[in-house]
Amino acid sequence: MSEAYRISSPISYIPTHLTLIRRDHGKVVAKSSATGFLWHRAGDYFLVTNLHNVTGWDADRNVALSDQGWLPNEILVPLAFRERPGPDGRFAFARAAQGSALTNSAGEPRWLVHPHYGSKVDVAVLLLGKLKPEDFVTHVKNPHEWELATQPANECPEWMPFQENAGDDAYVIGFPFGMDGGHEFPIWKRASIASEPDLNLGGLPKLLIDTATRKGMSGSPVIVVRRGAIQQPDSDMWVGQAPDLLGVYSGRLGDDPLGVQLGVVWKKRVIDEIIDGGTLGRWPWDPSFSQP
Repeated sequence: MSEAYRISSPISYIPTHLTLIRRDHGKVVAKSSATGFLWHRAGDYFLVTNLHNVTGWDADRNVALSDQGWLPNEILVPLAFRERPGPDGRFAFARAAQGSALTNSAGEPRWLVHPHYGSKVDVAVLLLGKLKPEDFVTHVKNPHEWELATQPANECPEWMPFQENAGDDAYVIGFPFGMDGGHEFPIWKRASIASEPDLNLGGLPKLLIDTATRKGMSGSPVIVVRRGAIQQPDSDMWVGQAPDLLGVYSGRLGDDPLGVQLGVVWKKRVIDEIIDGGTLGRWPWDPSFSQP
């Protein structure tokens, strides 16, 4: 436990640095790094990340992501907790991790996929539960006085919705090659919206961004930022800076063989569609893998 440092943006509390694990007979035999974030609905917390992270599978090439061919069966989700601030505004800060099996006792996937597009949408949602601080911060005197500091992306007070345009500034916020920006906070990679955000690519709810992202950032939240005079929906003009959640980053287009540095972002609406649909995922070798 340590005192929190000043964090310039509450948005930095959104991403979490995931570890995908292969455990056989109780022993960890392989692991990899990725990014994800929380989503809060009806008292429950969900983990949002890429489908290819939890399956360990490249659906486009129909091969395992790992050269060794291993697939994950467990995921480690680091979380931040803080003591409710005292009269002087200071608070204690701690980190703990939620370990979750990716399958049930029958070996079936626990993650949810898109109810209409199945694995064609590279986003998976995993139920984590209530995430009560007293279940994690067990080494302090009054754990009930602590709160979850990791910020669910759908409840960030910084968001100021506006109509996104091609060319708007954006940021991919995650952990390239497993690196962090200090004290397990994420790295911000600058980007811009590269395709018309109202259009779907290939008939799927995704768009392109122009950015030099790297491995390990798959599953990162992507935010869009407008600076200057901003017209918000159903409101007066507001002048300043407005950030909003754009969607879920899922890697470079075609693994970027030509160096065009285009990344894929799944639109944020797919997250609620996945949760509402309640459609369990399938293994890549299932003939219906790409279907809802």
